Amino acid sequence: MADTALTEWEGCWVSVAVKGQLLGGYTGRITKVGNDGFIIQPQDTPDQTQGLLPPVFLPWHIVRTVMLESQQ
Repeated sequence: MADTALTEWEGCWVSVAVKGQLLGGYTGRITKVGNDGFIIQPQDTPDQTQGLLPPVFLPWHIVRTVMLESQQ
């Protein structure tokens, strides 16, 4: 995928399923996308601004699916 397409994911609210996790995964905003993976800021809701968990780096090789929930 072209780098420009990937950077358009930055700021998007997503749900992510990763290898090794049968239930759950991550929901939150993608803050940075790169060739080796991306960083997600876990959030319970799109509007959450307080009580956030630390950002998580997800390397591409563990990502099963990324579902775009919102571009805002």
